[in-house]
Formats: sequence, structure tokens, C-alpha cells
Amino acid sequence: MAIKRNKTELEIVKAARKIIAEDGLLSFQFKDIANEAKISTSTLRLLFCSKEDLLARILVDHLNGHHTRLLHITQTQLNLKEKVFSYGLSMIYPDYFSKDISGCHFLLSNPAIWKALTPLRQQQLAQCFARLSQAALALFQQAIDEKKLAGCAVEHHQLFSSYARGCSLQLQNALYMHDKHQFVNKIIEKNMSNLIDSLPWQSPMMVCDLKKIKMTVRTVSDQSNSV
Repeated sequence: MAIKRNKTELEIVKAARKIIAEDGLLSFQFKDIANEAKISTSTLRLLFCSKEDLLARILVDHLNGHHTRLLHITQTQLNLKEKVFSYGLSMIYPDYFSKDISGCHFLLSNPAIWKALTPLRQQQLAQCFARLSQAALALFQQAIDEKKLAGCAVEHHQLFSSYARGCSLQLQNALYMHDKHQFVNKIIEKNMSNLIDSLPWQSPMMVCDLKKIKMTVRTVSDQSNSV
């Protein structure tokens, strides 16, 4: 029974991503998602009591995917500066490479939506955030321990998290600018580069190959999606 429920949830999440991409975060309807998932609306509401609950479930997948990408990044042959850059871009992936924005970061930036979630969903998200923060802090701490980076790992992580939220809002706005989407991506790349360079690196000889970084983020995303 649990296996069937989990399978149905996955089918609903897949359908929801498609409908939200087509109709928008504020306009999607449960009946359209139910039709896409080939289930009844009552079954959908049995598994997800509200739009907020469904968005939170999508966000859980988003954060788990980000955590997997980050673990893959730490195992690549990139230098530590490039790994931190890749981490920054992976935080906004797939938003960064696609117009299919699920609205996950919209949830992050709205406390009222968070309060509307069930305790179970809040717990799931809290666990995702904790696991992701631990992995990110480990990357910054590695750079500090190896004398490549000075400062505090916690402060660096908080800086990148704030920047990622800002990037996601920029990309959501880009949906309404149509042909400006790639232009916004270029701005994000430039700002991320400036953010990386602003960190107190102790190894000035380390350089960042943006082409290699973007290829790495795409590759690790494909790996995490295939798991």
C-alpha cells in the first residue's frame, strides 16, 4: 500500500511540475493536475491537502536533488574555487538553465506559505535544509582547512544562500520578459563570478573556468536525475 502511495505521489509531482510550468505558480488548478496524473481530484486532495502542501512536496524533491548535485560536485576534479562556483550555480539549477521554474524558491521567500504547511511537511523540509546545509558547510570548511579560503564557513554559506534566492526571483521575473531570459542568465553568471572573487581566497593562482563549471553542473544534474 505504501509503495502504491509513493508511486502515486511521484506521478502527481511530475504532473504538477508540468501544469505549473504551463499555467504559472499562481494559476494552476488541482483538477488540471489530477487530469494530467490520470487520477481523481479526491485522490489528489487525499494525498495533498492544499496547494501549499503540494508545492512543499515539490520543494522536497528540489532540495534532495540539490543535495545530490552538491555531493557529486565535491567528487569532481574541479579545484576548490571552481567547486564553490559550481555549488553556487547548482543552487539555482534547474532554474538557471531552463524556463521551467517550479516556484520552489517562491515558497522559500513567503513565510505565510510555510506556516500553512502541515507539521509533517515542515519536518521533511527542515530535514532537507539541514542535510543540504551540512554538505555546503563541509565544502567551505574543506577550503578553509586546506588554507585555500579564509573566513567563516557559516558566513560564506549564508551569503550564497541569500544570493541564490535573489537569483531565483530574477529568473521568475525573466519568465515575463520572454527573450530576456538568456540575458538574465548572463547577469547571474557575472554576479556569481563577482561573488566568488569577493571571498577571501588565499590561493590567488586558482582560476575558474566557467565553461567547465557549467558543464559540470549539467553533468552532475543528469547523474542525480538518473539515480
